[in-house]
Amino acid sequence: MTRALAPAHRGGLLPALGLARPTGAVAVLAVAATGAAVLGVLAGILVSGRAVFGLPPAEGFDLLVVALLLLLGPYGVAVAREQRRIEAMDHRLPDLLRDLTDSGRAGLGLAPALIAAGEREYGALTGEVRRVARQIRWGVPVETALKEWARRVPTPLVRRTVSVLVRCDRIGGHTVDVLALVTEQAREEERARAARRAAMSTYVAVVYVAFFVFLLTIFILLHLLLPQLAIGSPIAVASGSPIPTLASGLAAPLLLALFVAVLVHAVGDGIMVGVLNSGRAVLGLPHATVMLLVGWLLLRLLVGLPGGG
Repeated sequence: MTRALAPAHRGGLLPALGLARPTGAVAVLAVAATGAAVLGVLAGILVSGRAVFGLPPAEGFDLLVVALLLLLGPYGVAVAREQRRIEAMDHRLPDLLRDLTDSGRAGLGLAPALIAAGEREYGALTGEVRRVARQIRWGVPVETALKEWARRVPTPLVRRTVSVLVRCDRIGGHTVDVLALVTEQAREEERARAARRAAMSTYVAVVYVAFFVFLLTIFILLHLLLPQLAIGSPIAVASGSPIPTLASGLAAPLLLALFVAVLVHAVGDGIMVGVLNSGRAVLGLPHATVMLLVGWLLLRLLVGLPGGG
């Protein structure tokens, strides 16, 4: 059991939490979190009723949203780009295995077959294949070069492929038959992944539709339903106004609650899209950013924000 837990432990805390491990994405997260923290502090000061740098307190809600966008957007885009790169490599991995199988049928060992593969094109996988081939030409053992590849691209398909290739290099024997089986399995996994993505696209669309229906409901509630309910009410008569305007103290608490609801809805729906689409919550951050931006703009332009005239 200790051996089974060791790879996850060596991977660090970020992969265990479903976050991306690439250094570039982590660097983006660090910078974005610093900027978001500064904006969050300013937003807190403004919301408390004190002006900062000439900004009125009403702008605190805008700064809060900008802080969230800064935190979620850049990191989400960096992780999504890295994920697309890895998926593109996984997509071309069966082609590499097919060529290795053909080279084995021609009588080449694993090391010469990898060197020969380094002369071919495999799309996003070309750089990694050529790096492995270059290491082997320089005298690095095949097993070491392959394990370095698995460490650079730690996807389940790459790790499993490297494990099979290492065992084939160790024991020899019917390598061609094993590679043929692994190639077919990799193609089946790629087809299953594409089918799953196509099936989940409908649910992703449903999540987006539900979010925009929620925004439409807020607009109807504030501009159609509440004014009608307020006509002739004791509060409206006492205040001298037939309807509670959005700038009045009567509507501000409700508007604040709806504002927070939109923030939670946008982030939660975005994360759900990531889980449905790829099984990783962090890949939903770009969707959460889009929903949050659209929701904020609609509230700001069509409804208004608490305390903002």
